[in-house]
Amino acid sequence: MDKAKHLTEAQAAREEEVFHYQINIDNFTRAIAKVESMDDHDLSEFKETLQVRLKTEQIEQKKAKIILEVITDQLGELQ
Repeated sequence: MDKAKHLTEAQAAREEEVFHYQINIDNFTRAIAKVESMDDHDLSEFKETLQVRLKTEQIEQKKAKIILEVITDQLGELQ
């Protein structure tokens, strides 16, 4: 079993995970702003849902960044 190889693969997967969270964060942030600019009360529940999802994505991205950092540290220790 090659630890460096597995860590490198895990690192790439975490980098992609962080990237995907960022895409969602950007989309939800823009969608919230769009709904706010429309001033449509029918969309207030949708806005609230987006705000919850935004917060969730931000927290999950923080977690993924921590694991990415740990993986990167381990790779550095192997060199």
